[in-house]
Amino acid sequence: MAWVNYTEIAQEIKAILEADPTLGGDPVRPVKVDIEPEHVKVSAETPWVEIRLVRRDAPDGMQPLAGGKVLRQLLRLQIACWEFSFDGLEQAGALRDRLLGRVETALQKNHTLNDLVITAWITGGEFETAPGLEAFLAKGTIDLIADVKSTTE
Repeated sequence: MAWVNYTEIAQEIKAILEADPTLGGDPVRPVKVDIEPEHVKVSAETPWVEIRLVRRDAPDGMQPLAGGKVLRQLLRLQIACWEFSFDGLEQAGALRDRLLGRVETALQKNHTLNDLVITAWITGGEFETAPGLEAFLAKGTIDLIADVKSTTE
């Protein structure tokens, strides 16, 4: 029976981000990357990236005539980028935007996730901010679609 190791795909994204010199390899502010964490980290834990598996679809138009031996799926992941600042929402937002750009660039450099998927692309994302009494938190998400194939051969 064919199957896709979805967790391995999330782990590969984590490895790619941690290896990137502008993210996990940054000696000044290394980015922490977690897969499906139980709790949202705040404040001093940033910059922080969380990777979540969201959904998988098997669109009719993508299924090859392969006698039931091949299944193509679109795996949806959400990558959340969190930043924090004592200097206001504008500063937290600027840090978030920089982090989003660095994560997107790292993913664009490796659209096959080291050959684990056929290809992957970004479809958008959302923004969220949270003003605090003394600190400010900003989050931006990246919606990533990975085209995966399982085969019984």
